[in-house]
Amino acid sequence: MLAMASAVFGFVITSSVDVMAQTAASATAEAKIKAKLGDSSLTAGIPGKGPLTVAEVTAWLAKSENHVPLEVELPLGLATGSIQITGLTENPLTRAKIELGRQLYFDTRLSSDNTVSCASCHHPDEGYGRNTQFGIGVQGQQGGRNSPVSFNRILSSLQFWDGRAASLEEQAKGPIANPIEMANTHEKAIATLKSIPGYVQQF
Repeated sequence: MLAMASAVFGFVITSSVDVMAQTAASATAEAKIKAKLGDSSLTAGIPGKGPLTVAEVTAWLAKSENHVPLEVELPLGLATGSIQITGLTENPLTRAKIELGRQLYFDTRLSSDNTVSCASCHHPDEGYGRNTQFGIGVQGQQGGRNSPVSFNRILSSLQFWDGRAASLEEQAKGPIANPIEMANTHEKAIATLKSIPGYVQQF
């Protein structure tokens, strides 16, 4: 689930413009929510000031619209690539999953020394990459390759520069246990998340 949530955020950070609700064709049909991937409202976060509280998370999760599967659309210029999108049938996007993925993406507590997050090497301000020759992990360790951008990854099945991961879910598992990047174990990362009430609520 940890890898899936991180992957969901990776799905969403695709360049875009807007999100819209679309009413169903008939009065009896349930409304479907269309979402243009990359729209800023999808990753705006749970409303609040300062660190999230359990009460804020609970109130946000109580809203049914945050759990409705999204019918995704690609923005102008990328629409022709829609046939390359994979994984959404098995793991449909919802606002709740996207929000969980957003939090995990920026959380340094997934690393062994609480200093490195996904965003450390794939930062929004730097095009979801990093302006360094090589990726930098825990204790300033230097990786062997430049950090690939995590932007528009929904359009590619194979991940990493060498394509060794067959999906975003598989890719998301790698950095946590990599001795240079986050130098953690999946078991310890999960234990950390289980100790944080806000994450327990969302998982």
